[in-house]
Amino acid sequence: TKRVLPEHLPEGAYHNPSEAVQRETASVSSTNAVSERDFAQLDRLLREKPNARTLAIEGMVMFTNNKTSQWLDAKSADEQAAILASARRSAADMSNLYKERQHDIQQYQLARLRAKEEEIAKKRVRR
Repeated sequence: TKRVLPEHLPEGAYHNPSEAVQRETASVSSTNAVSERDFAQLDRLLREKPNARTLAIEGMVMFTNNKTSQWLDAKSADEQAAILASARRSAADMSNLYKERQHDIQQYQLARLRAKEEEIAKKRVRR
């Protein structure tokens, strides 16, 4: 417990939170059930659709969790057509943003890997 939750133990930052902190965090869930459900849904989709891109799976999870279908059904036929047309037009932009994000993540991971390799090499030189 000391290693995992030191902030919540006596003398930790959250042991005796102020009223301001309590007000600020009043709406925070006391469980991680929502996150667990999201990851279960993600896991199921990854097994069912192993060749799907992360972007497509992310869209499916968000479509379900945000109740987009019910929201769209509440719109008139003209509004639905306009919304779907707008979504189709922005699909290429979303795909490009996804590719940029993937590239940035790969570059970050590569930089971390190289830094770790350099650190290991320095330790070997010291010996």
